[in-house]
Amino acid sequence: MRDQTGPLRGQDLQTEIALTLEECFTGVERDIRLTRVASCPRCGGSGAEPGTSSDTCPRCRGTGQIQARRQTAFGQFVTAQPCPECRGTGRHIPHPCTECRGAGRTRITQTITARIPPGVAEGSRVRLVGEGEAGARGGGPGDLYLIVRERPHALFVRRGEDLHFNLTVSYPEAALGVEVEVQGIDGPVSLSVPAGTQPEQEVRSRGKGMPHVRGRGRGDLVAHVKVEVPKSLSARERKLLEELRGIEAGQSRRAGKGFFRRAKDAL
Repeated sequence: MRDQTGPLRGQDLQTEIALTLEECFTGVERDIRLTRVASCPRCGGSGAEPGTSSDTCPRCRGTGQIQARRQTAFGQFVTAQPCPECRGTGRHIPHPCTECRGAGRTRITQTITARIPPGVAEGSRVRLVGEGEAGARGGGPGDLYLIVRERPHALFVRRGEDLHFNLTVSYPEAALGVEVEVQGIDGPVSLSVPAGTQPEQEVRSRGKGMPHVRGRGRGDLVAHVKVEVPKSLSARERKLLEELRGIEAGQSRRAGKGFFRRAKDAL
């Protein structure tokens, strides 16, 4: 049977903490206010009024249990239950603490400072050792677990350690390629859009995403290219596009003739 008079570890606690994407990137210190069972500040967890002490419970003789014997037709049965005199602690407190009434623990509201490491994400659990509830009979405290809730960001969508966003370029920029400066999570980032980039194509900047929570580098910054088609054109723009259309049409006709020639030769 487990010793009923020994120390018992305190319960673990859990609460949620809301963070911005920037706070998930850098890590942050946050003050958290919570109500929990803690060691009585007056008696230090002993349950006895300061200046006094406890002794062995005379009823259970320090075992924390009393036994009851019952005789039946099948024999004698012995049952054990917590001692009502000492409430299972095995200790007698002649002068209980006036703050906790001998329990050694009391419910208080406190503010603690939590350190959140860089790289946490939605659903991450941050463990704060020893910040749970105080244990009974001198047992160690439990832990506090912070569950991260990540607020939506105006620009980026997070997928693991990668940060995704939309990048709009013009048709000439997509066709010819362009070097653009975009806003990253920690400052400006130079992004190279190669010539011939197609709509919805991904362009990556390696190592410019979110840090790995265990400190092994960073994810990527991923741009999803959107090609902007102008709704109105100047006269010169229209003329240039018509010339380009004519060039492309001529290339298509020549390519088509070559195909039919090759097909005829194959027959």
